[in-house]
Amino acid sequence: MPQIVYTYTSRRAPHAGRPNLLVRMIAGAVSVVVLVVSAFLGLFIFLAVFGIMAVAGVILAVWFWLFRRRVETAMKWDKSTDSKDKGYIDVDYEER
Repeated sequence: MPQIVYTYTSRRAPHAGRPNLLVRMIAGAVSVVVLVVSAFLGLFIFLAVFGIMAVAGVILAVWFWLFRRRVETAMKWDKSTDSKDKGYIDVDYEER
């Protein structure tokens, strides 16, 4: 069975085939530049997000540390008030 090959060409490029060497070199150089720029841009975006997350983590760590300190102080104060005698209430009373 014979094989039929169809070749389509446009009016703008009547000669089919690979583009010339200069066009391929320019396309390769542009591709490399786009790849390098996108890699550096991605790196800077990653570092910015990482920096923001690091600052937020430090802020949260300090906030939790202060919160824990306040809770521990309140618990110690509560324990110190419980150590008094529980049989009576110490108040001042004046009769008029």
